[in-house]
Amino acid sequence: MSRLLPGGDGPGGSSAKGVFARDFQGMTPKYAKNDGDGRPDYFRDSLCRFFVRVDPNEVDLFKSSITDPVIGRDAVLNRLMGDPRGAKGYVDFVLQNAAIPFQELIQVGQALSGNYVAYAFDQAPVTIPLQGFFINSVQDDQATYFVRLYLNILRATALARRQKVVSLKVDSFILSGALTSLTINLESKFEVMVPFQMTLLLKRLAIVEYTASWVPTTVGTPFSADLNAVPMDSRVVTERPIHTTAVRTPNDLDEQIERGEVDARAAETPAAPSDLVVSPEEAAGVTDAQSSLRTAQSALVVAEGRVNDLDRRANTLLSDAGRGGDLTAYLATTAERETARAELARARTAVAAAETELTAANGRMARPAPQTNVAPTPTPTPLPAEVRSSPNPEATGH
Repeated sequence: MSRLLPGGDGPGGSSAKGVFARDFQGMTPKYAKNDGDGRPDYFRDSLCRFFVRVDPNEVDLFKSSITDPVIGRDAVLNRLMGDPRGAKGYVDFVLQNAAIPFQELIQVGQALSGNYVAYAFDQAPVTIPLQGFFINSVQDDQATYFVRLYLNILRATALARRQKVVSLKVDSFILSGALTSLTINLESKFEVMVPFQMTLLLKRLAIVEYTASWVPTTVGTPFSADLNAVPMDSRVVTERPIHTTAVRTPNDLDEQIERGEVDARAAETPAAPSDLVVSPEEAAGVTDAQSSLRTAQSALVVAEGRVNDLDRRANTLLSDAGRGGDLTAYLATTAERETARAELARARTAVAAAETELTAANGRMARPAPQTNVAPTPTPTPLPAEVRSSPNPEATGH
């Protein structure tokens, strides 16, 4: 007799599982594996844990670098560090919340006619806040031991000295990086629990122990019945703006067509846009404009840096001259600063011109949308003469 797994395929099979399963819906926590008779110690084996990978040839050197005799004991170190295939990890803390923020580095530059240019510079550094508590009792003195571990091993400076990273395993993720802060809160109202806040600067993310047989849920309806509702992107060489006009069909469109108030073409399916083909000359023009803008922006950064350096130097020389120093050097620096400011003004003008050229190049690629299926604006029906001339609508009987 085959075993039916809650949330799995029922009799006859189904394309939906889990909470969408046809016969037996299920949502089992990952720590409850239910993979055999009896119940293993899920509570301890599923705890999140810290770990520092140390290769066998580095173990003695790593242990000798620990100056705290309490942390240097094998009973502590052998749980925290070692070979990940054999060492278990350090679990003497309770993690309640870990937020993993993924953020792109995006620079958006405004252009003319409501357009914009977005530059993507890959992913921003991921800083993960960790919140939880330590058990603070005679039997489980977790708070003091973890503070010792943080000061000697887990903080970023201590890890950098040893060329190591710390890894935190939580759920199906292994987060590797360095702890950049630790805050513990000692409260008299509940002495056996010490809340903490930590910050982990992420270097590497690994996904482990995931459900390998899981497949996305299948639905029965298409994403959109209107092909034109989803923009098509046929860009080959460079980015270009796409202008879309959405027209909402009135609920009483059929009645308006019968009365002759709206053109019958308003009920037709809009034709596909004809402005999706980009000529090589247009694409090359945008590429050249983007390159010119980047060059101008780089020159602007250099010019701004030079002016700032000369400002600082002139201020220093002026202060020295006030105390009897050489005034000639100050005058020479101010003359050089004026030249640099003129170069800065020219660099700003070049950036503005490059932005204008890029906007024009993008505009040449954005052709107007076809107007064949746009319904004409209905002409409003004039009111009767007696209504227009009457100052009081009630006097006309309406």
